[in-house]
Amino acid sequence: MILPNKLFYTLEEAAIKLSKNEDTHCTVNDLLHFASIGAFEPLIFVDGEWESTGKYLDDFAGQEYFQPTQSSLEQTYLITFCGAIRDEIYEFNLCEINIMELDKEDEEYNPIDLFYLSISGFVAFKPSKHMVSFFHLLSVNKEIDISHCFAFIPLSAKMKFVDNDYPDEITSYEQVKRHFYMKLDGKKISISDIYISHDELTILMTGQKNNSSENTQSREFTSERKIPTDDTRSKCAEFIRDILYLYYRNDELRDKPWLLVRDDKTKGEPTELEQDFKDSKLSIPSRKSIKRWTEQK
Repeated sequence: MILPNKLFYTLEEAAIKLSKNEDTHCTVNDLLHFASIGAFEPLIFVDGEWESTGKYLDDFAGQEYFQPTQSSLEQTYLITFCGAIRDEIYEFNLCEINIMELDKEDEEYNPIDLFYLSISGFVAFKPSKHMVSFFHLLSVNKEIDISHCFAFIPLSAKMKFVDNDYPDEITSYEQVKRHFYMKLDGKKISISDIYISHDELTILMTGQKNNSSENTQSREFTSERKIPTDDTRSKCAEFIRDILYLYYRNDELRDKPWLLVRDDKTKGEPTELEQDFKDSKLSIPSRKSIKRWTEQK
């Protein structure tokens, strides 16, 4: 009886499959080395639920801090990056991500968008730097903290349901794959917690990707994922300042647009900007948030 291929393998299982050829002998340590040079995307299993804390570590990079719910199986804090948060359920063959905006009790005085986020399945991870050292330490110590690793939807993950009649949905899935990052603050993993997808294992077995230099030539990989630079953030801030100036024409506040909003919205009359937002039934950010978004660095 021929069994179907598995969707994922432990490193031990992968080493056995790679060693079936008499000319090849592969160990788990070999696979850790291959991961360190970017020969495949290592995966970890995550099953948790989080809610926004309302705390932003960096608005321009979209670094939002999430705390685990009481019922979450994963109890580490989560930091999301790059502002890809939106109401959506993303169903991939390797993982499922559910993002849901929470209801606001008072939009005028609590303008920050808060979200519920659940992740169930396998996500890829990559150290932010020193990849070779990271995997070497893991092979020696058998356990390591991944707080400084980026986690993301594997590039080998495929949409569960593809409908070519809805190209926008396909585009949305591709965007979240390439622009949604996270960090699991304080999470530790052991070697047995690392997996490899069937597609990545097949690439290793056929020898199509032997090292990181060949990797960048043959297919896109995680190293090509970009986080906004300081220059990009500065241009975004300048663009927002210019838009506010063009609309409100306040020369005194051109470089300080956050002063268009009261520091305490419970005191005094609404500013012109606040009134416009209110009339349009939109929630306006706080002065502190606007300052973070638009202040010149």
